[in-house]
Amino acid sequence: MKNLLVVMLCMCLQGFAQDTIKGREPILYGGFMLGGGGGFNGGGGLLYGAELNHQFRNNLLTLRFLEQLELNSKVARLSPFVAMPVVEKKSTLRDLGVLYGKRWIFRRSSLSVSGGVSVVSYSVRLSNEEYDHAITEEHHYLGVPLEVSYIWFKAKKKRFRIAGIVPVGKPTAIGADFGYKLVANISNHSYIGVGLVIGLGIHKVY
Repeated sequence: MKNLLVVMLCMCLQGFAQDTIKGREPILYGGFMLGGGGGFNGGGGLLYGAELNHQFRNNLLTLRFLEQLELNSKVARLSPFVAMPVVEKKSTLRDLGVLYGKRWIFRRSSLSVSGGVSVVSYSVRLSNEEYDHAITEEHHYLGVPLEVSYIWFKAKKKRFRIAGIVPVGKPTAIGADFGYKLVANISNHSYIGVGLVIGLGIHKVY
């Protein structure tokens, strides 16, 4: 994993150097994801995370973190006549990975497909009848992260606008994006998910 990070860092630096020599802004953008996901063996819940992307030519390098929460609901009795619903966390899956892929840029959108390697942490709450409370088991292992992303962004340089109305400064390549992402990880606890993404950065050479 460390060797892969070093290789990807060198590739990023090489891409930055090439963009600097050619006098253009590097394609660099990041964002957040919110959606839902589920395991291949059942179970699922809220899926969220963040990532940072760098593109040189049509090669895309990504550093990604995702977390999936599986929740349980039950009824807690406050008295013989009063009850209320309670939501508890059943399991947590954290996925930290580095991915390499291809990205195709259109006028104001892009499509990317990536895969890589990740470190996965999985913790689950188990009932313990002997001690009358729950215990947590945690496991760590390697996985293969995958993702397909389609995002939209501005077609040309524009000035920032305060509250989306008042323009300020000079036209800039930095802008917002939004789109959809399909993610998965093949590991001891494989999962697949989909969500909305929003982000900020430089999305193409203007």
